[in-house]
Amino acid sequence: CVPIVAGPNVGKCSTAAGRYQFLDFTWKEKAQRYHPRPSGFLFWKQYSFEAHFQDAVVHDWLKDSRAWGMDIPKELRQGNLDKVLRRLSGTWTSLGYGIETNSMSKHLPKVYQRMLEEELKQ
Repeated sequence: CVPIVAGPNVGKCSTAAGRYQFLDFTWKEKAQRYHPRPSGFLFWKQYSFEAHFQDAVVHDWLKDSRAWGMDIPKELRQGNLDKVLRRLSGTWTSLGYGIETNSMSKHLPKVYQRMLEEELKQ
């Protein structure tokens, strides 16, 4: 647990780690559901925290409309980025719209659009 030194949770601690800043309990819960290759036997599963497995877990979690109460890929294809960011901000508070004030929030749509254009060129 790492002490939080700034923001609304100062004085508390965080277990956030990895590419998506998973809290330990969130990783355990989501990896049990979405991890593509758990190791172990029956109830003694282990879930590799390697970057590509983090990507796979988040990818499948974001595609799961039951988990979010919305079809995120569809909303993004329809250009509803703000709606998606608002929905995700409860999980990733650094996106803004949640408990953290974030000066990047207003820039996220432009960053997203630029990254999408780069990705589509490949």
